[in-house]
Amino acid sequence: MSVERVEKVSLPLVVVFSVFLAFISIVWISLLPSGLWHFYNLGIVACPLQLTSAPFITILLLIAMNKAGLLKKLKVSTIVYFYIAAVSVAWYTDYAATSEWYAGVWHNRRYYPDLSLRYVPWYLAPPTEEVERLLVGGPINWGAWTIPILYWSLLHIVFYLFMASIVTIFRRRWIDVEKVPFTHVMAAHEIIRYTFEEKGETKAKLIKPFSIGILLGLIVQIPIYMTVMFPWFPDIYGWRVNTCGHGGYWIPPESPLSSIVGLSMIQKHPVFIAIGYLVPLSMLLSTWVFHLVYIIVVQIAFTLGYYTGLDTIGGCGRAWCGTITPNFGEPFKFMSLSYVGGSTALTLIYLLLNWRYVRDTISAALGRGPLKRYEDEEPMSYRYAYALLVVSIILILIVLSGWGMGVASSLILIFTVFIFWIANTRIWGLAGCTLQGAEHGNAFYRLFMWPQAPQPPTMEFMASAYLSEWLVDVPKSFGGAALSFAAGYKMANLTNIRSRDVFKAVLIAGILGYPVVMATYVYMCHTFGLTHLPVWAESTYDSLIDRCGNPDNWNVRPGEEPWWPNFLAGFIIVALLSWLHARFMWFPLEPIGFILGTSYMSSLWGIWFPFLISWVLKTLTLKVGGTRAYEDYGIPVAVGFITGYMVAVLVGGAIGIVRFFVPF
Repeated sequence: MSVERVEKVSLPLVVVFSVFLAFISIVWISLLPSGLWHFYNLGIVACPLQLTSAPFITILLLIAMNKAGLLKKLKVSTIVYFYIAAVSVAWYTDYAATSEWYAGVWHNRRYYPDLSLRYVPWYLAPPTEEVERLLVGGPINWGAWTIPILYWSLLHIVFYLFMASIVTIFRRRWIDVEKVPFTHVMAAHEIIRYTFEEKGETKAKLIKPFSIGILLGLIVQIPIYMTVMFPWFPDIYGWRVNTCGHGGYWIPPESPLSSIVGLSMIQKHPVFIAIGYLVPLSMLLSTWVFHLVYIIVVQIAFTLGYYTGLDTIGGCGRAWCGTITPNFGEPFKFMSLSYVGGSTALTLIYLLLNWRYVRDTISAALGRGPLKRYEDEEPMSYRYAYALLVVSIILILIVLSGWGMGVASSLILIFTVFIFWIANTRIWGLAGCTLQGAEHGNAFYRLFMWPQAPQPPTMEFMASAYLSEWLVDVPKSFGGAALSFAAGYKMANLTNIRSRDVFKAVLIAGILGYPVVMATYVYMCHTFGLTHLPVWAESTYDSLIDRCGNPDNWNVRPGEEPWWPNFLAGFIIVALLSWLHARFMWFPLEPIGFILGTSYMSSLWGIWFPFLISWVLKTLTLKVGGTRAYEDYGIPVAVGFITGYMVAVLVGGAIGIVRFFVPF
């Protein structure tokens, strides 16, 4: 296929589109009815896949406009830049990126006014009366909101630059050498191929299975949508019964399956299977095999007297209900073992195995070494990348000091973000998901600074608790930066676009869109009243004081004392699996699969089940038709299914917004 190698990014176009998308995305989710805002928004529509709809919808709308003759000179590069801008903005437009982040701090002004004034400086949140006005609406006092929006934007920008430097340093290794698939980006690129780039016989061969996938996606998704919208519609998929907000079926205590105490969640959202089908077989196999191991060892522990009462609570509670659960209680403390120990090993062992590459990037920054000759292909020279890394760390220290954080607590937060988001970026690239869940973010603080919550809490502790907890969850801010740059570089590689231009697009979109998102949230709440907007009325905002800084939570996460042996055990297991997988080509089990199968990812999000189905489907495809059948039929159907789902998100969300103004 032929694409423009020298087509430059139109920066004004990226600016305008990013601002527009940030505004319209918050307006969109604000107007969605109850039951629709989780799956039919323009941000994350399938957690913990971190599958965002805006990038796919952007591609589909551009191509549809081109076919209708409205964009006759549309080029691949234009589609790519719009896609990249949409990726960079979409992370920050769902409910969690708002209500569990800056708005959570803002609303503490009304939940705990006295404590909020003690722990939150005036420039992080407006006065109590201004926050309370969000509930009922009215004139906006932008003077009270400008400074808080500015502070949160600065916090976002300094970490955005930090993640930009790190992902840029590793760009060549991940994209050019390892060729990490980044399944979400691959799916988006395949849509461009099938509908815009390919010509002749190749396109004719691919378009039929792609169209079948679209039809399947619509057929599966429409009954789910109708079930949510209309109480009279038959519940074909059991969506109204024991279904969590992410689409998983939780095992009720009265179910015969409840006697299997390690079994808690079965993910039934169909798009998980389509994404899973694009994931490497070894990753799929490892996930469900290790979850089977998880179920077995938890059952044995239960028989020996651990986790008493676990069989009497529902599936969600089996994942996170205190120390009675395998994730936080004796003997396994899987949150410590898998999320903390596993993620730390995944990052540090990767650096150890690739120490020569790190050495060569440093050498190139000093003006010598083998990578120096490739710098023209990079977004920036390695010297500038390392300079950006150092400058961003200094800026982070300055901005965090504004919330009362010292050098030590700030450096621990930087280390936390580095460890968990390098691991998460690689997991997202290889397995199509991230390690969602915030209960492990305080791990390094508990190791090096506050083993137990200080009494009384200090502002430094409260700030550290809040930032460390939520920033390892969904890509609300810093994680979104890492995934955006990685996705941009991957798409640039697939379409032969210059990575330097992609860097500019991601930087502009991610930074400019952020304050627009916050300002639009304030605007919508003042215009309609928060209590009249289901997504914001149903969200929880009191997490700073009631959750993150609460000693009852802090002291048992990521596990009750002593939890460091479990952390060490998880580190060793992942390190050993990493070595075995790298040393022996025949060794089938992946370290990432171990983390996915023995953690929240399977016990709370239920990802083991769709990955099992995907493994069966992909194995059958390869056994029956080989790689040719997988490439000519399997991938087009899977990508078509994702496309059908995105069409349903767009149309279903639009109908939901109409219903906001015209009830029916």
